[in-house]
Amino acid sequence: MKKIRTGLITLIFALAIAGAFLFKVSFWETKVEQFLNENISQDGWTAAIGSLNGHLLSTVSAENIQFFHQDSTQVMVAYSEANINIWRSIIFGGINMDRIIVRGLQVIPGNIALEPSSDEIQVRPPKLPRIKFDLKNFELDGSVPLTIKDELRLYSIAFKGDYIFPEVHPRI
Repeated sequence: MKKIRTGLITLIFALAIAGAFLFKVSFWETKVEQFLNENISQDGWTAAIGSLNGHLLSTVSAENIQFFHQDSTQVMVAYSEANINIWRSIIFGGINMDRIIVRGLQVIPGNIALEPSSDEIQVRPPKLPRIKFDLKNFELDGSVPLTIKDELRLYSIAFKGDYIFPEVHPRI
């Protein structure tokens, strides 16, 4: 009886250590970058991730993420942090997150051709990759270029938002 209990405790301990190692983001860093590139390459994008830290079952942080488009547009992120809902992602597909924070976003547009003079603000967002994702909380700060009266200007931005599930009222 004592051998069975010792064996069971050893097995549980070994599984816990293996699980802790397997869910570390650094273990999956190459696969994450490869998965990302596979999903955005059809739209002309490639990505490079400087470093990933954290644990897939809790908070994951990334530094120096760069996206490059074939039209020479670049999107750079100095720091980002996400709480990934790994079980929901596995069950429903795509990327499901409880929270994402993006700090130091920089967009450098490629092959810009200025439009004729006008008083309207012309926003030319770059083509962004199409990735299925579900997100509950989002924070972003950085800079984005806008063309106003034939002049390309760089504007600082900051967004913060929460997705609130609609209330369901039972019919009476």
